[in-house]
Amino acid sequence: KNAEDFHQPTSASGDDGAHKRLVTEVMRDLKAEGANTELLWQEIQELCVKTIISTQPHLLHTYYTCRQRAEDSGSTCFELLGFDVIIDHKMRPFLLEVNHSPSFTCDSPLDENVKSKVLRGTMEMISWSRDEMRILKKAGRRLDPSARERLVALRADYE
Repeated sequence: KNAEDFHQPTSASGDDGAHKRLVTEVMRDLKAEGANTELLWQEIQELCVKTIISTQPHLLHTYYTCRQRAEDSGSTCFELLGFDVIIDHKMRPFLLEVNHSPSFTCDSPLDENVKSKVLRGTMEMISWSRDEMRILKKAGRRLDPSARERLVALRADYE
C-alpha cells in the first residue's frame, strides 16, 4: 500500500479498479477467466486449517497464559488471526504470513467495510448469552452430547 502506483479503494465494495479488493470480487474475476474457484477456495481453507493445526500448541499455551486460574472465571480469551495468501499463475494458494494481531486501522471505505464485519462476527462468536454461560459452567471442561445440543439450540434461537 506504500508503493508509488498503489491505488487506494474509494468504495466500500472495492469494485472501483483499486488494488485492494474483496475476496469475493477476486473470486468473481477469476471465475470469469475460467478458474475453478470452488477448488481454489477449498485449498485456501485447507491451508488455513493446516496452519491453525500446526500452531495449536502455541495457541493453547497463549490461551492458558491469558486464562485466569479459577475454573469458573468466565474467561473469553481468544486469538484473531489474519491470513495473507498469494495465488500463483496455476491457481495454487501459498501462505505468505499469519498475523496474530491484525491491524484494524481503516485507510479506505473498503477497509472499514471488511474490518467492521470481522469485528462484528468475532463479537457475535464470543458473546455468550447468560443461558449459554450457565450451561458451560455447569458442564465444566467437557460437554456431554445433550448439553452440546442444548447449547447449539440456544445459539440458533439467539441468531
